[in-house]
Amino acid sequence: METNGATSRFIQITSDIAAQPEGSVPQACGCEAATKATYRFLDNENVTPEAIRASHRDKTVERVKEYKTVLAVQDTTSLNYASHKATSGLGPIDGNGSNGLHVHSVLAVSSDGIPLGLVHQQDWARDPKEKGKKEKRKKLSIEEKESYRWLQSLEAIKQAMSEDTHIITIDFPRRRYL
Repeated sequence: METNGATSRFIQITSDIAAQPEGSVPQACGCEAATKATYRFLDNENVTPEAIRASHRDKTVERVKEYKTVLAVQDTTSLNYASHKATSGLGPIDGNGSNGLHVHSVLAVSSDGIPLGLVHQQDWARDPKEKGKKEKRKKLSIEEKESYRWLQSLEAIKQAMSEDTHIITIDFPRRRYL
């Protein structure tokens, strides 16, 4: 993703998808040529989630420097792909048999509530073989637990942000509704 052409293509793809977030790639792209180009782009080994996130993080860090105090809001969400039967690499996301991915994100926000961008993000799929093994999870080291993602995000915030900016970390632990 280092060339201007790749960056321009990525901006076009994200604009198309953002215009129709509920649509499929072919619907968002609008024509067969754009759809093929999008799939070729996404299949390129140089286009990785890490490269996309790094580029966004770098711009976020630049914006953060303009503020004395910034909120670093952390949360984990589950992406449910239960209706996408042919998708691989997924894991259980709830106790109802749904499969998908988990994504833990840190969003930088000014103290006035202005979104500044994504500071850090991790995604993962739970191992389907480990489903329902709560007793085993209790015996794991902190580094092997999903909750460790919160600590990794704190470290990433510390590494990315300037010491001149006062960072207030806010997290939203999972809540269970009856």
